[in-house]
Amino acid sequence: MLVPWWLAAQCNFKLQSSDPAGNPNFDLQKRWTQEVEKATNGQVEISISKTKWDALPKDVQAALTESARALAFKQIDALAAADLKAVEEAKAVGVAG
Repeated sequence: MLVPWWLAAQCNFKLQSSDPAGNPNFDLQKRWTQEVEKATNGQVEISISKTKWDALPKDVQAALTESARALAFKQIDALAAADLKAVEEAKAVGVAG
């Protein structure tokens, strides 16, 4: 669930991650911000600091949290599918038993 366009058009967020670049969590956060930007045709730019996050209305926090959760599950499903495909490919060439 993304923030509705009429609400998102009023928001500008800055994301500060405690995860270092290259960390899987950092990469996931970066992809999420890119998906939000793409889904809103660039109208929403994400960047969130703790102070700014705390100042957001609770309903906006909830919408953003749900959006991040949905992306995380989407990424988990994609990784699981890629793993299954890799196993099947390995079995096809006799690498896995």
